[in-house]
Amino acid sequence: MQRGVVGQGIELLQQRRYEEAYRHLRGIDPMSTGDHTAHMAYAVAADMTGNFRTSDRIYAELGETYPERAVVLNNRGYSHMLRGELDKALVYLREAERLDPGNAVIRNNLDMLRSVGPTR
Repeated sequence: MQRGVVGQGIELLQQRRYEEAYRHLRGIDPMSTGDHTAHMAYAVAADMTGNFRTSDRIYAELGETYPERAVVLNNRGYSHMLRGELDKALVYLREAERLDPGNAVIRNNLDMLRSVGPTR
């Protein structure tokens, strides 16, 4: 049952129906099942609806469970870009790039970040 809920939530994210995705995914308990995809989808929905307290909590949990996952670091960096916290974003995105240097999504996020201002 949860897999179907997660699939529907991801579909809503892909359709850019962020509020619906957030409401849809809010009721799942991904950490109890070990479903990091569900957890990540909920964090993305939280970010895209401005629920940064929720996304921070989720990224912290994911970071403890999957500390060396470039996708977690990338999404956390993107979350900070959305808030205008560019120095924090750069730290996470550089670490993501170190872990997965050929990842086009990470490279795109770094390029986007660099385009809005100087980075150290």
